[in-house]
Amino acid sequence: MFRRITKPQLLRACKRVIELAQQYKPGEHHREMGYDGLLFGYLDGHFGKMERQRHIRRTGSSRPKRLDFRQGGARPVVIEFAVRTPGRNEIYASQNKDEIRKLARQHKASARYLLLLDLSKKRPLNASGLRDTYRQVNAGPGKFIRKPVQVVYVHPDLVESFIWRP
Repeated sequence: MFRRITKPQLLRACKRVIELAQQYKPGEHHREMGYDGLLFGYLDGHFGKMERQRHIRRTGSSRPKRLDFRQGGARPVVIEFAVRTPGRNEIYASQNKDEIRKLARQHKASARYLLLLDLSKKRPLNASGLRDTYRQVNAGPGKFIRKPVQVVYVHPDLVESFIWRP
């Protein structure tokens, strides 16, 4: 089964992944890679044609960068994600500058998503404050086509999204 990922479908999928992730014991997974398999399995099972840790080349870099997820096809969808867990806050722009820049360079993709999953068991972050931190980030130097990125914040009590424009 293959279905192109759309924003409303991705928002519902992220909400469900948050519900599933809450079944883990507190402290069992405290980093992004602890939730990587859960998110990948859900997205692949629900939408199909997902690739994990896809290598991409960047000019001037000796090592290839990796995209967390890519849904293949004629109009690919690319996804990076970050997780806020108890004791760690890794969803502000300062921690995700590289991720958003990788996504902005994916000019052949039909959609680019930065998923911010909040599993901290704290109150949801102020969406406008989060948006303001991303406004300060640029797409980086160089000659390349810069594309907007859909930033999605998902907390058990709140789902917000906004477009980051380079």
